[in-house]
Order: sequence, then C-alpha cells, then structure tokens
Amino acid sequence: MMGEDQICKRQKKNKTSFEELADDSKLDVFRRLDIKDRGKLKCVSKTWRILISASCFPTYAGLLYKREHINKPLGEISKIPFDNSTRRLGFSTTFSLKSVRLGFELTRELQESCNGLLLLCHSVSHYETILEVADSHNSPKRKTIYTYYVVNPLTKQFLKIAKPKRNSASYKYAALAYHPAESSHFKIVRFRVNHLDIYSSQTEKWASFRIQLKENVLKAKWVKQSVYFQGSIYRLSMSHVLRFVDKNHCWVVQEIEIPHTAKIVNEAACIGLSNGQIKFASSDGLNLKIWELNKQHGWSLKCSFPCNKISKIYISPKPLTFHPYLDSIIVGYVDSIDMIMNLTSIEYSDEKMINYTKPIFQSIYSRWGKDHKFVFPLFHCEAPFCI
Repeated sequence: MMGEDQICKRQKKNKTSFEELADDSKLDVFRRLDIKDRGKLKCVSKTWRILISASCFPTYAGLLYKREHINKPLGEISKIPFDNSTRRLGFSTTFSLKSVRLGFELTRELQESCNGLLLLCHSVSHYETILEVADSHNSPKRKTIYTYYVVNPLTKQFLKIAKPKRNSASYKYAALAYHPAESSHFKIVRFRVNHLDIYSSQTEKWASFRIQLKENVLKAKWVKQSVYFQGSIYRLSMSHVLRFVDKNHCWVVQEIEIPHTAKIVNEAACIGLSNGQIKFASSDGLNLKIWELNKQHGWSLKCSFPCNKISKIYISPKPLTFHPYLDSIIVGYVDSIDMIMNLTSIEYSDEKMINYTKPIFQSIYSRWGKDHKFVFPLFHCEAPFCI
C-alpha cells in the first residue's frame, strides 16, 4: 500500500498554480468574473492587467448586411469577414443564428450591433376577440406583439425581453448600450417622441424617462442608426446628432447640430465610432465629407473628396458605417447604368482619399432607400453578459 507521505507528495505534484496555467485558460477564468472583481485583480500585476483588459475587449470581425432577394426582400443576413493582416474585407458568406435556437429566422429582425452583442426585435401577429358595444357583437382585432432578443453569436448566449407594455406604441427600433470592459450588464434604449424606455439587464426592468427636444429636432427625420460610446448613446437625425446620457439615474439629451456645411441628399449620411472618436459622414452626390466630434462637441472636418474620384459610373454615394480601428468608411454606390448598388471600403487620411476596394457585393437598388440601416459592424466578444 502507498504510504501517507507518498500520497501527500503525489497530491502536491498534481496541484497546478494559477500562474502555471496557459494564457488562454487564464482569459477564460477572467471572463467569468464580475466587472468589480476584474477591476480589483487588475492591481495584482502588470501581466494580469494586460490579460484582463484583453479578456474584456471585443475584436472586430467584419460586417453584417441585409441582402435582398427578389421574392423575399431583406430575407437574408450575410457576413463579410475582415482580414486584419491585409486590412481588407473578404468574400460574403451567409450568417445564421440557427445554433442559438431562437425559434425564428434572422431576417428583418436585426436592429443594432454593439461590441459583440446583437439586438433583434421579433414580432408575432395574432387576432383577439373584442366586444364592440355599438354593434353588440364580437369583432376580431389584429394585435402585434414585439419581443426583443439580445444575442452573443459567438458564445450562443441570448436573453428574451418583452416590450415595456403590451399596449405601448408599436415602434420597435431601439439602441443597445454595452461594453464588457465597463460592465457585464447591458441596456436597451427604446425611443418614443419625448420619452425613452430603458431596459437594464441589471434590474431586469423597464423604466421610462421624459426628455425635452426642440421643435425642429422633433420634426426632422430620425435615422435608424445609433452608436454607443463611453456611457452615451448617439443617434443621427437629418438636423442633429442626439446624445443620450445617463446622469444620476436620469437620462438627458444633448442636441448637437450637424456641420453647417453638410449637405445631405436622400438621407446619405451616417455616424460611427472610429479610433475612439465619433465620426459623421455625409454626401450631397458630388462630394463625400467626413467630420470628427471633438471634446467640446464641435465638428472638425477630417476629409473631403469628390465622389467621382472613385468611379465615374457610380452615382448616389451613401456612407453607411465606419471601421472601428482604421480611418476607413463603408460606402454604398449605385451603378448609373444598371441601378445596382455596390458596397465599397474607402481608406482616407487628412483631406484626401488613400485607397478603395473593388465592390464587395451587388444588390438590386430599389429596396435600399426604404431601409437606411442595412450594414452593421460585427464584433466577437468572449465575455459572457450577466443574466
């Protein structure tokens, strides 16, 4: 039989300290910790601080776009991968969430993308029997129920969230506020005229906040495009960029006028986050201009160049989204002969265009004007959110 001393020596030999683990194993442990615990552990050593920061930082994986079919408009979501070594977008492939088992197809449901999470809004219509007093008979009335889904396509984690109230407005567009380095919880921000409906995964409840907007802001066209950055939601309209921020558990709005020299034709404008800065781009059909929002919430012109510098056969350039880490913008161009839209990536520097890629995909043009937001940045995030 094995003696006690031999057993103790064998047990000590089999024990592995945390420092002896591979970096991948350490990252997996750090991702499972609460945000407060990760903050404390950053103080242990420089190595731990670097690893913990890496475990929380989403990586850019490319683009998602709604691809059109003649018989099924916007019926397919495709993915365009990004190659970090060549700094190029690759060939498109079909993107599916079937492995997540949501119970419905990913078609028109995609609303927003934020640091590794996707926000979907699924609607189900049914008929309810309602008694009409005047006619003294039962009358079926069509009801539509909206449900939000927050999904991490990499970890297959998802959460189903009911709309604030069953009888609330049917408007379903909302923004997503999430960054794993700030918190393991997320917020859904739903816009209603002079109100915001906010869902917090921490409280698991909806809360409504009244906001004050000027008359000209209310009348302007609001674009279904939002960006989350350092605790604030930025949403684009045709007159302003609206900054929604949580101050002491009370949401307020800041109205930032778009640059006075920005001439927008056919809603050809977008906002995005690039290199830690909020960027704004617009096109008047002749020139494409890109601005950067400074700390004083004023705009600085970053780049401007003629649209025909890319190609003389393309018209109606439409800026769509920015690359998060490069001075690059995704633009949709329409072929003036065949009326086919092409997606193009343009690299720029101060005051000039450096390079642009060949068209990534083609699609029938007619539908895109009805769905402004059809290109979404895709991130991979291995850190699970709290549920």
